[in-house]
Parts: sequence; C-alpha cells; structure tokens
Amino acid sequence: VACQESIVEKVNFYKDNYHVDIARELNNIGSLYNDLCDWKSARKYYIRALDMYEQIYKCDHVDCAMILNNIGICERSDMLIGSSQVKFLTHAHQMYLRLATTTTTTTTTMNEKINYMEGIAKTAVNTILAFYDIEQLQKDYDNDDTDNIYY
Repeated sequence: VACQESIVEKVNFYKDNYHVDIARELNNIGSLYNDLCDWKSARKYYIRALDMYEQIYKCDHVDCAMILNNIGICERSDMLIGSSQVKFLTHAHQMYLRLATTTTTTTTTMNEKINYMEGIAKTAVNTILAFYDIEQLQKDYDNDDTDNIYY
C-alpha cells in the first residue's frame, strides 16, 4: 500500500510527462503483485510501465525487453498459456538480440553486453517453457477427449 501511495504521488507530480523513474516504479509494483500471485494486477502495472518506457525510448531498450519478459512470465504464472504469452516472450527475445548485435560500439560497457546476453538466455528459456506448456495442455486436452467417448 505504501508503494502504491508513493507511485501515485510521483504520477501526480509528473502528470502527463513520462519519466523513467515512474516506469521503474510501475515495474516494481508489478513485480510485487507477481510475487503475491496477483497476476492480473501485476500484468496491469507491467503494461503501464511498458507503455511509458516505449514513449520514453522510442526504440529498442533493455528496460522494454525486460518488461516484455516479465509479462510473458506473468502470463505463464496465471496459466494464460498460449499465443499471447509466446508473443511477449518472442518480442523480448528479438529485442535483446537486436540490442546485442546493434550496440557493439566502444561505448557499450561489458555489463551492458552481459545484460543483453543474459536477457537472450532468459527469454529463450521462458519461450521454450511456454511452448512446453502449450504442448502439455494439448496432450491433456487430447487425453480428456478420449476419456469422454461413450460407446
């Protein structure tokens, strides 16, 4: 509750201006709700943070990729398994790949490169898990159909 009051104060202070600190707070609140297994609220805050980051950065950014991955994980936790989950995870994975391959300038720090590679690995694993979940659901569905056949 204190966290929510803090973000409301910041949002009111900045009004319609987008700010990285507000987006970060929205992501943090989403993570808190995710930890509490309130995935609907978590997703709401993640989406708001993503919208804000996209308005701020206007292009690929590690913060956007991280939130896309968070949304994909949230959808898996909430058993919203399917194309939406895969869409978020795939988008995050592709963004990390673009960041890793297009930011090979001398100004890119080793920590940034490591973050990109870590993001690539995390989103790859999460996407594989998403496809595994879809396959398992399909098997369960197929098994349920055969159990309900009456002769």
